[in-house]
Amino acid sequence: MCIRDSPTLVLMFSLNKDNFLICMWRMKEPWERTKEMYMNEPRMPALTESKLRQPSFRIILKLLSALISNSGFAKGLFTDEELSYQFYDNIEQEAKFLERLLQFLEHFTRKKLNLEPLSIIKSQGDYKEAHELLQTFATCARSNKSSNESLKATKKSPIIESRKKYKPTVRE
Repeated sequence: MCIRDSPTLVLMFSLNKDNFLICMWRMKEPWERTKEMYMNEPRMPALTESKLRQPSFRIILKLLSALISNSGFAKGLFTDEELSYQFYDNIEQEAKFLERLLQFLEHFTRKKLNLEPLSIIKSQGDYKEAHELLQTFATCARSNKSSNESLKATKKSPIIESRKKYKPTVRE
């Protein structure tokens, strides 16, 4: 069996008993692409399928803070305290963190990201937005462009409250 791997597809080739070539393919799951983007970074937390399939805010924060400390990309956007999970004791603080990160990424990429902080935090069954955020950040960090201009622009602009209205609920 021969396996060809691309960023979005996994192709598998094999011969059956009559020597006919069989080709099978499947789309990569979002967590698989995220794992590929983060797995070669030093001091990265263990990237298991169970953690990445449904990433919690804690996992997202660990991955982002490890990439920030390893690459220096977006260094200064958050304080060391803000990159520690103990700093966040409610969903509003987590949403503000993600909102600032989204503003920074929008300045850096010069594209509007259709991601909602609350959707990322409270994703119930659909984790595509969390993976899109992680993959966009990793792509930007590896672009070898300076993030200084985007850092200044993000720090000057006020933190916009969450794009969706937040309704306080008991944390699950």
